[in-house]
Amino acid sequence: YRIPNDNPLVSTPGARKEIFAYGMRNPHRMAWDVPAARGSQPTLLAFVIGSNVGSPVRYETIDIVRRGANYGYPLREGPEFKPESPIYGPLSADNTLPLRISDTVTLDQRVPMQDSALAYRTGVEGLAIANGFVYRGKRWPQLQGAVVFGDITSGRLFYARMADLIAATDGNPKTLAAYSEITTTLPTLVQERIRLNPPAPGFGAGRPGGPGAVPPAGPGAAPAGAAFAPRPLRVELRIATDEAGEIYILTKSDGLIRRVMSIR
Repeated sequence: YRIPNDNPLVSTPGARKEIFAYGMRNPHRMAWDVPAARGSQPTLLAFVIGSNVGSPVRYETIDIVRRGANYGYPLREGPEFKPESPIYGPLSADNTLPLRISDTVTLDQRVPMQDSALAYRTGVEGLAIANGFVYRGKRWPQLQGAVVFGDITSGRLFYARMADLIAATDGNPKTLAAYSEITTTLPTLVQERIRLNPPAPGFGAGRPGGPGAVPPAGPGAAPAGAAFAPRPLRVELRIATDEAGEIYILTKSDGLIRRVMSIR
């Protein structure tokens, strides 16, 4: 383990030297895109889950991670500004933020707020963005160079051209890359498999809101005979690729790995 010598905060007293970029709420998955062309620069993508339930406006986003960039959270999420932060105060006219290295220490240096490359409103396509990859396989030439991603809860799959994501980071938060859906029957397949193979007790069935959920035992447990209301199906989608760059779909709800055999 070591910290790269060119990290943006290596020489900043009091700062965490490991930090490369910041201001993203929950970059729960990341992916490198390394084009095959000689001399091409790799690109790092962050798939960022939006605000907690209760926020008036929530967005799932894909960010192109750049050295020393501040993506603005909690002042901005996706293309929209959030209420004024008691920590940061009002935004400046030049759309920059002070460099904060702790809750109490702010430097005179200011950095531009970096905009997201792609965003969809939470609750429209789904409730939480899954991971994704830039497709570099051979089976689907129409997806070559596109970012394939999905939504964890709904199980829907999407793609966006990498060139469009790069072009969208133009300093205007309203500029976002266009994306299209890859039509699948995945949610139906998952639901059918769960119906035919219900989770064993103590696995899915014992979770609040899971299929056939039952109340927990122990102190403070619900009265005997009580039951939890079932929640809508969560597909629990993740995406993977093999060594050839071909796409596989992982669904935690039914415990399967599926290879993508056709797209439309």
